[in-house]
Amino acid sequence: MEDVDASSTTARRAAEVRLVTRGPKTGPGGDARIRFPPELADIVRPELPSLTEEIITEIPQVIPEYARPMDGPYGRVPRMGVGQALATFVELITDPAAPHEHRDEVCRKLGEYEAIEGRSLDSLQAAYRVGAHLAWRRAVEVGTRYSLSSKVMAQLADAAFSYIDELASCPLRVTYGPGPGHPKRTTSGASGCSG
Repeated sequence: MEDVDASSTTARRAAEVRLVTRGPKTGPGGDARIRFPPELADIVRPELPSLTEEIITEIPQVIPEYARPMDGPYGRVPRMGVGQALATFVELITDPAAPHEHRDEVCRKLGEYEAIEGRSLDSLQAAYRVGAHLAWRRAVEVGTRYSLSSKVMAQLADAAFSYIDELASCPLRVTYGPGPGHPKRTTSGASGCSG
C-alpha cells in the first residue's frame, strides 16, 4: 500500500509544473525570484488564439468607445495588440530575457491610435483590465485542467499582474499634440517599456 501511495505521489508531482525560485533570470515583471519552467509556456501557448478572440469579443461589449465590429479593418489593430501582448507574456515565461521591443512598439502604436481616434488613454487602460481579467480567468481554467499547484498559480498571478502594469505603462510614452489626431512621441514615461 505504501508503494502505491509513494508511486502516485511521485506521478502527481511529476505531472505538476514546478517553479524554480531564485533562478538567474527574472520572470515577467522583473521579479528575480520567479523563473518558470518551459512546460508552463507549452501548456499556455495553445490557449492564445481562442483567448485573443475572447478578449476581442468582450472589449466592445463592456467599453462603449470600442463598440464597433471587430472583424474588419477596425479590429485589426486591437487584435494585433492583444495577440502580441499575450504572446510576449508566454515568451517571457519561457525566457525572461526574451526581447519585448516589438510588444512595446505595438503598445505605443495603440496609444497613438487612441490619440488619432480622439480618445484619452482611459479607454485603452480599461481594455487592458478587461483583457487581464479574461486572461486570468483562462489561467485558472488551465491551472485546474492541468492540476497546477497553488504555488505555481500564485506566482503566475503575481507575474501576470506585474506584466499588465508594465504593459499599461507603454502607451503613456505617447503624448498628445495640439488636438485629437495629433499624437507625438516622447521619451518620458515608465521605465518598464523600452523606448
